[in-house]
Amino acid sequence: VRQHNKGCYIVLCLDSCRTEEDLVDGAKSVTELLEKGPDEMDRVGVVYSTSHGFEADDRSPFAKSLLECLHPLRNDSLLRGNILLFWQEVAKRTEGQRPRFIGFEQASESESFLPPHPKEAPLASTSQAVSDPEVEFFSYIILQPGTVLTWQMDHFKKHSKLVDGIKSLLNDDRKGRLKKWVGKPIYVTAENNFDKSKSCFRLDQGKSHTVVISAKGRGWVPHSMNPGELKTLFDIFRGGGWPRIIVVCQLYGARRTAEALFHKSGKQAMVLWFRKDVDVPAWFCQMLEEVLQACHASKLSQEDLEMKLLDLTEVKNFFPKTQQPLEKDKDVGVFLSSGCAPEWRHTTRTCENDFVEVAVRGSGLKKIKTEDHEKAKLTLQINACDVGLLHNLIKLTSSLGGSGAIRLEGHPERTQLLAFQICSCFLYKDDFRHVLRLKQKEDVKTLDKRLHGEAVLIWIEVSSLLLDCLEDLAETLRDDFDDTSVILLTHDGVAQSQVAVEETLDSIGQHDDKVYIRHVPDPRSSHFAKKAGEFHTEIRLTADWKEGQLDRLAVSNEDLQILATAVSDKLTSDSSSGSSSFPLLAGLFVDDDDAVLARVCIAEVGCLHEMREVVFGSQNLHVTTRGAPQTESDEIKLRFDMTHFAEMYEDALCSLEELTPHQDSKMQEYHAKGGGNLHVLAPAGAGKTFLGLHLMLK
Repeated sequence: VRQHNKGCYIVLCLDSCRTEEDLVDGAKSVTELLEKGPDEMDRVGVVYSTSHGFEADDRSPFAKSLLECLHPLRNDSLLRGNILLFWQEVAKRTEGQRPRFIGFEQASESESFLPPHPKEAPLASTSQAVSDPEVEFFSYIILQPGTVLTWQMDHFKKHSKLVDGIKSLLNDDRKGRLKKWVGKPIYVTAENNFDKSKSCFRLDQGKSHTVVISAKGRGWVPHSMNPGELKTLFDIFRGGGWPRIIVVCQLYGARRTAEALFHKSGKQAMVLWFRKDVDVPAWFCQMLEEVLQACHASKLSQEDLEMKLLDLTEVKNFFPKTQQPLEKDKDVGVFLSSGCAPEWRHTTRTCENDFVEVAVRGSGLKKIKTEDHEKAKLTLQINACDVGLLHNLIKLTSSLGGSGAIRLEGHPERTQLLAFQICSCFLYKDDFRHVLRLKQKEDVKTLDKRLHGEAVLIWIEVSSLLLDCLEDLAETLRDDFDDTSVILLTHDGVAQSQVAVEETLDSIGQHDDKVYIRHVPDPRSSHFAKKAGEFHTEIRLTADWKEGQLDRLAVSNEDLQILATAVSDKLTSDSSSGSSSFPLLAGLFVDDDDAVLARVCIAEVGCLHEMREVVFGSQNLHVTTRGAPQTESDEIKLRFDMTHFAEMYEDALCSLEELTPHQDSKMQEYHAKGGGNLHVLAPAGAGKTFLGLHLMLK
């Protein structure tokens, strides 16, 4: 092939030779081929399915999907698009198999099997370049954390990586198409609330041509004093001018948010909405570039523009892979501005290194250092029994106002884990300017007097490595950090260290009224620690809403707070225990299908069973809100969506690995007798299947 074409891609499909008797010889020949030099193997790749035996031939599902995707008449845009996205589509059509692709990993996002059509127009004509002094940013991208939890830790860490990935892609000279088109910067911020008092919120400093808003949804989260997430944006746009294009990416309530922005703008802005939050940088950047190009100087009607967006490969890739095609008014929609189509006017300013500016979240703090032997123990995976304790400790640390001490007692490994997770949380929050871990004499040097006057969270880990310098450390804390620091104390369990903890507290002047002692229990099951988000799910509530009632609820934190209190009280007060060991309600979202989604924390099977009894026992919930201005209060009769709850209950039951105390005692009896065959007898719903799954997982 290379004698006739030096640059084309060569794809070797091995499905025909993957019968069991030929597998070894086929794999051997491929290995020899891939060991050739880079020049000989340039743009050569190998693909094969993971099926074996009779089905792995020319009629295999994999070979069929590959030939379909390679058909030039049916899939012209796919063949002229990104190679990696091509293989994703092949895998998607392969009926559950997991094909392997070797040799394509280094392909750039600009490479394709077929070249783009020469008649494709550039993003914008350079002849249109005129000054646009009113606009400071071409695009202002607000990426809010994608998961609402009872505390903000693991998802903030993931979110920071998302922001960094978007910056890298948009700023890339080869992959960043917007960089070649626009002459003003793109600003990316990861704010949890639209708070213009924060230094990273710069939208009030200048108008932006495009504003992108991404979030799980609009609604309520605990301890939020924000009067309404969109109100700050409304005020800024009213004073500085509305952007020409607004892109809303929300999993819940995307259409409702877009419609509110559209009408508040006086129908001046074109507002596009997608029922999906941003989670993969590459798919978001590709989608944004194509969508802005489609909207630029568009002469299409609203319906035609929506159909064009639905047909874009980049929009399809932005959404999760499902069997159902995307639908207009359900997954994607457009509110067309009453004026002319949005048109970007070039500026005389050129952007090089500063093309994408990123707001630093919190204080840009460094990670808590861990030694090699600690990495497996000090993680962000949460034990089920720690959910409530960790939430309360983080809440307590925030409430101390920069002065106080928290002493953790319990098994040293457990107290160290909780202290590490608390400190890791505050790396992504604004409470402290510095988070320090003092474990040995060398660490004490980081407690520089220049930090005096700044809020500092200090984790002191008392052990033999630190005993010699505790007196000097206490003196420094007393003299320079008495009213600006929160101290977190743990020890290694040795009697001498426990005494040293008491003496340290006395030396720094932390008296009983400012010292909080918290006991960390041994975990009931430490084998199944999870990411925090895996303990959360949604319950769906519906009602017979009056006209405009749900729209008012969506923008009123006061009414949402009333609703959240009622839902939380219902789920806890009606339970058999009368209370919950952890904060149950983690957020409320107002969705587009006239429903309210309550995000709840379910860390244990017992909590799930209690919630089932509450929901099935009283399917309705009466709530009184303030209503519209100059009207009487609204009475809302909420109903639990029983079908949605049953599906959630089944999924949650299969995913939870924590045994109830009774189940745990029975499992211990079984192991005490030496194991072997097991016959489980119990009433319906007591957890027989769950016990079997638990045993298989162990």
